[in-house]
Amino acid sequence: GPSEILALIALRARETVLARSRSIVAANLQLVRDFFARHQALFEWVEPRAGSVAFPQLRRGDASTWVARLRESEGVLLLPGAEFGGWSDHFRIGLGRSDAAAALERVEAFIRHSPCDDR
Repeated sequence: GPSEILALIALRARETVLARSRSIVAANLQLVRDFFARHQALFEWVEPRAGSVAFPQLRRGDASTWVARLRESEGVLLLPGAEFGGWSDHFRIGLGRSDAAAALERVEAFIRHSPCDDR
């Protein structure tokens, strides 16, 4: 089927695909490091050892409520830790998107206008 053909094309170009993905993740990792350094009072950040996903902690309030408000206000989709079997004060952030800088700008705008709490 079509998906198998696309998978074969990707496998044949795996070095190109992997290099592009690694480049995006590396650039986004630096953006996220800088973001969490600016917002240490709001979040606890443990950098992932590998991969392109992190689970920062929201220091105050419920992450499910906070990410829902962020999505409604700014259109940024993060997943609350509750979706992964617990961690009501954590949320998932992916590092593999090419629009991460714009998304982080929207998160910062939300933070400026909406405190991190259960309201």
